[in-house]
Amino acid sequence: FDCLFDRPGLHVVSAKVLSEDEMPADNTAVRVIEAIEKLPVLVVEGDPSAKPLDGAAAFLEIALAPADEQAAAGPPPAEKPKDAAPKPEDKLGRLVAPTTVPAPEIQSVTDFHKYNLVILANVPQLPQAAAALLGAFVRDGGGLLVVPGDKVIPAAYNAWMAEGGEPFAPAALGKRRSMADAPPGPLIEAVLE
Repeated sequence: FDCLFDRPGLHVVSAKVLSEDEMPADNTAVRVIEAIEKLPVLVVEGDPSAKPLDGAAAFLEIALAPADEQAAAGPPPAEKPKDAAPKPEDKLGRLVAPTTVPAPEIQSVTDFHKYNLVILANVPQLPQAAAALLGAFVRDGGGLLVVPGDKVIPAAYNAWMAEGGEPFAPAALGKRRSMADAPPGPLIEAVLE
């Protein structure tokens, strides 16, 4: 079932199975969950550009937090009557709050834990200190998405080791291939180990 909370923060949620069986104690479950107002996402742009809408990060930002169609279309709509009940989509708004940092400035991020997800968009490689911080972030439950592109150095990602000495990523990045007879588009080769 879906539930739309009216405010962010911690909420106690309980569910009860309406059944009469021999073990009534297991018919109820109670959990504390956290509802967030916005999902903070850090996008690291590996190929920054001065042109608007140029580069992987620009497209990721649009996908994560699209502009409000109403705002882009022109004047705001007429006000709703005060007694009109809000629709769930009115409460949602933008759910993702992306922040973009050019890859050369990644060392300015000293704590990845204020984000829920970090996206490396065509980042050639990470400095050792940033890789260590990002590794700790993922180990603590943070999300990481690697979006390879033409600037990525596969050997740098494949050499990235977790604290215990095992490879950080669950798959190795393969070398880039160009296929003249194939339609243009992303080509990603992953080797699962």
